[in-house]
Amino acid sequence: MLDDFVEHQTRTLRGNKVLIGLRLLLATVSLTVLLIQESDMARRALTTSQLEPPLYMRPPGLVAIIVCALTILYVLAARRSESTPNLAPKLAFLQIFADIFLVSALVWNTGGVDSQFVVLYLISICSAAIVLKYNVAILAAAVAATLFSVVTLLYSIGIVPVSIVQVERLRDLSLLNFVRLLLLPVCAGAALTLGSVMRACGGADLTLVPILAGAACWVAIYLLLPKPMWIYVFGHELTHALWVWLFGGRVKKFKASSEGGHVIVDKTNFFIALAPYFFPLYASLVVALFAVGNLIWNWQSYLVWFHLLVGAAYAFHVTLTAHVLKTRQSDITSQGYLFSAVAIFLGNTLVLLVGLPLLTAKVDLITMLGWWFENTGEVIHRLGKMF
Repeated sequence: MLDDFVEHQTRTLRGNKVLIGLRLLLATVSLTVLLIQESDMARRALTTSQLEPPLYMRPPGLVAIIVCALTILYVLAARRSESTPNLAPKLAFLQIFADIFLVSALVWNTGGVDSQFVVLYLISICSAAIVLKYNVAILAAAVAATLFSVVTLLYSIGIVPVSIVQVERLRDLSLLNFVRLLLLPVCAGAALTLGSVMRACGGADLTLVPILAGAACWVAIYLLLPKPMWIYVFGHELTHALWVWLFGGRVKKFKASSEGGHVIVDKTNFFIALAPYFFPLYASLVVALFAVGNLIWNWQSYLVWFHLLVGAAYAFHVTLTAHVLKTRQSDITSQGYLFSAVAIFLGNTLVLLVGLPLLTAKVDLITMLGWWFENTGEVIHRLGKMF
């Protein structure tokens, strides 16, 4: 029964209203974008003989119209759920999973893996955790992953829309910028959760103290000695290459030097472009090497040195990433400053949120995720009170 997923009926009723309000906001912005695009197309039609179908007859416009229609139905159902509480969890369940299917349709029609509308999956998953229980969020994540895999498979076998909207055009849409703004409460929730995790892990002297000592050692080296830029640039470009391979692409050219570097690839998306800024390659290598060594030679007696190296490697990543961000980076400008800042912050925070519990064994990952969902919900609730 769906009622078993619900923690509190009142929370679900309030959550339905939040979901409807969020969808109305998205639909309003979507329709605004449609009107702007229509006016631009009308002006172009006056100077050229090439006519395109109206935007409301193309996939992104159709999705926006469907969202508006569903929102009206949800409002009517939400009014009924106030007098019939058992209807509330079913309505929330329907909204969340209908949205996941709509997002999948939008992703398929806007570039597949390269579509930046993939971030909308995250909003549906977070909504499931906040409004319903965490096991519904896990189910939502599984459904989203399955549908996204189907979209990727369709592209790989050549089943693609007749006319795919170019990713460069999507980056300029105010709807997408608005979606990026919606991730800011998730960032705030992650920051609050990181504070909770660090307080919970504070008594782990054999882990946190060596990690902080290693970070302090690297900061002293960073401030007093020449910066090892070749090592950083090599790791930066290698991270690009690793994530290209992870997404099934190929690296055609690789260059790294103290002056800079670049890779030429046959596939790109925002994960590939921003990976070096949020994925600490050298810290991950330290963890992987220790895991293998501990499995073969039982390196438990070297745990303190391992934590020291992890702290130094992560501090290396943070300090030199901050250093290169002082100059204009094509990876950042290609994705937009707002989205890049959100992705880099979330990526680095997630590394700490996952890494600290694993290293200290003081907090399990499920508890950490629960804190994150609760803190994000609290931030959204406070923002809702403000407006």
